Amino acid sequence: MRTITCLCIALYMSCIAAYSTDYLPNRIIVKFKESGHTLTLSHKRTAVLCATLPAVEALNARYKCNAAEELSSRKNNGTKPRMYALNFPAGSDMKRIIEEYQNTGAFEFVERDAYGEGTGRKVQRSTKKSQKKRADLNLIPDDTNFGTQWSLRNTGTFSLAPAKVGADIRMTDAWTVTQGDSSVIVAILDSGCDFDHPEFSGRTWRNTADTPGNGLDDDGNGFADDVRGWNFAYNNANVNDDYGHGTNVSSIIGMNGNNGRGLAGVDWRCKLMNLKVLDSTNRGLYSWWAAAIAYASDNGARVINMSLGGTTASAAMQSAIAEAIANNSIVVVSMGNDNRENPSYPAATPGAMAVGCTNPDDTRTTSFPWNSAKGSNFGSHISVTAPGNFIYGLDHRNRTVYSSYWSGTSQSAPHVSGLCALLLAQNP
Repeated sequence: MRTITCLCIALYMSCIAAYSTDYLPNRIIVKFKESGHTLTLSHKRTAVLCATLPAVEALNARYKCNAAEELSSRKNNGTKPRMYALNFPAGSDMKRIIEEYQNTGAFEFVERDAYGEGTGRKVQRSTKKSQKKRADLNLIPDDTNFGTQWSLRNTGTFSLAPAKVGADIRMTDAWTVTQGDSSVIVAILDSGCDFDHPEFSGRTWRNTADTPGNGLDDDGNGFADDVRGWNFAYNNANVNDDYGHGTNVSSIIGMNGNNGRGLAGVDWRCKLMNLKVLDSTNRGLYSWWAAAIAYASDNGARVINMSLGGTTASAAMQSAIAEAIANNSIVVVSMGNDNRENPSYPAATPGAMAVGCTNPDDTRTTSFPWNSAKGSNFGSHISVTAPGNFIYGLDHRNRTVYSSYWSGTSQSAPHVSGLCALLLAQNP
């Protein structure tokens, strides 16, 4: 990631700040109102400069802004206003900083950099073969554990919860029409992925314009060695999964299917672009998410899956999603697991496709096995519901295990993303 050593986080409106106090200290996100303005690190790397706006440069100096990271599209070419995250020394008066930056009149918004998290939990491993055979559908894959995947083919005999015949997404019908296309890129903004799992063989997106392992930014996109994507959480090219959430989500979207092993993904051909935006504790900053949305869209992702969320509204997220949609990307986001109508973000962001969670009996999930008080969020901003409870997927620590399942709206969103990829394969 291009580090002009300043992470900016800003306040869009004072009312937005009331949603959450879970912010990274000493950091804001800002977006210029007009194009042509940039923030650059001084030659001695001690100050953040803004040659076109002396008032902004003066504030950077006064408050000792020491880092700036561009979050907007790298293909901007100066034609659109740029967005940055800015860092300040520990103990800085962030309320005053936000007010003064906003008062310059140079910025569309100035806001704090909030935290969010992945919206699914691993429950346990189960060795049960959960469903009986059903012969009324078309292409039934030969994956050995396919019978546990009620969300793709529900026989009504799921052993872990009440089930309803046909309460699924009818994948065995869909696969007779299309099984996907390698030209369709799906970006998964999550905790990373176990790329070397056999079920992902041949499915990983690669940035062919960059040479692996030479430490250089060969294609000039601001990221060195980003052959498999980028780790926005730790600012490096290692996008391996250190938590497990991303591997499960990726497997729901795009495991290889009908290959005589394990489980089947929704789409068997699309390319999977994994961008790490959650750290080893399953948490992430909005600035990471906004930058990753821009990266995914810049690199041709037609579908962007975000199985994550926070409670704070964000103008930065809204800006990033709007630009991605304008660039012909679909942004699919989980609704959150607080069992309430209150909006979560970026699910409630205009333009995002917000996905709620259903059970094997086709009801809204009001209780997850990992916490009976938790369930799928709902509300007027919802776009669609999809299966998300008791969803089997890959284990990031054991490539021979196919008996672990997760529950949450995190698992609902990838069903929708996989379906979007299939529809794009059918008709771009």
